[in-house]
This record gives sequence, structure tokens and C-alpha cells, in this order.
Amino acid sequence: MARVSLDIGGTRWTVNTREGGEAEVQRLGRIVAERWPQALRAAGDGGIPQALLLTALMLADEVSEAQAQLADKATRLEAQSVQIEEQSALLDAQASQLEEQSALLDAQTAQFNDQAAQLATPSVPSDSAQAEAVDLDTLVTIAERLEGLAEALEQPAPND
Repeated sequence: MARVSLDIGGTRWTVNTREGGEAEVQRLGRIVAERWPQALRAAGDGGIPQALLLTALMLADEVSEAQAQLADKATRLEAQSVQIEEQSALLDAQASQLEEQSALLDAQTAQFNDQAAQLATPSVPSDSAQAEAVDLDTLVTIAERLEGLAEALEQPAPND
């Protein structure tokens, strides 16, 4: 156990503390010493015991005030925490909606791409359609030759 000597209002006080706690006790002693002159004046004829009591009451008042401020801050932080949780829930709901919309857009895009691919790909004719196309081409060629022959026949014969 360590011992610390404090000077409060010209009186030496020896205080026991745990090993390593000396600096903290000295710091606390300085806080008491700062309030001592005011407490001594307020104690009047009560002397040192009354001044010590008033110093303790002043410090207790400061502690009480600090606790009230902390409680007020804790209440405000709790309210902010609730608001943040509510906003988080709203953002989660919006994110879910966006994910659903994204999935719908992906499906629509896939459908559109399929339709575009179908339109861009020339249809391969079946054998019968290909045969009809060949026959049609052959018929067009034959028709053109017949027209050429008909025109030649309609021309007057050359005079030899």
C-alpha cells in the first residue's frame, strides 16, 4: 500500500492508496484544494470539519450535475439511435425494392436481347422453302428468256 501526502488549505493529510494510484490521489487532492477556500469561507465558524463537509457537498453537486448531463446525453443518443435504426430499416426496404426492380429489368433486358437476336438472325429456309425459292428463281429466268424470244419474234425479219 502506498501513502500520499496532500496539502489542503495549509493542512497536511496523509492518505493510503493502492500501489500505482499515487498520481490519481494527488490529482483528486488538487481538485479538493481548489474548492477549499470557498468552502472555508462558507463554513464560517464551523471550522475545518464544516469546510470539509461543504467541499464534499460541492464535489457531490458537481458529480450529480455531471451525471444528469450524462443521462441527458444518453437519452438524446438513444433517441438518435432509434432514428438511425428506423432510417436503416427504410434504407433496407428501399434496397430490397431496388433489387426487385433490378431483377425485373434484367429479365426484360434478356427478353429484349432474345427478340433482337431473333430479328437479326435470318431464318434458315426449310428444304421445301428452299426448293420453292430455287423453283421461283428458275421460273424467273425462264420467263425472262421467253420474253426475250417473244421480242425477237416480234421483230421484222431482216431482208436478205
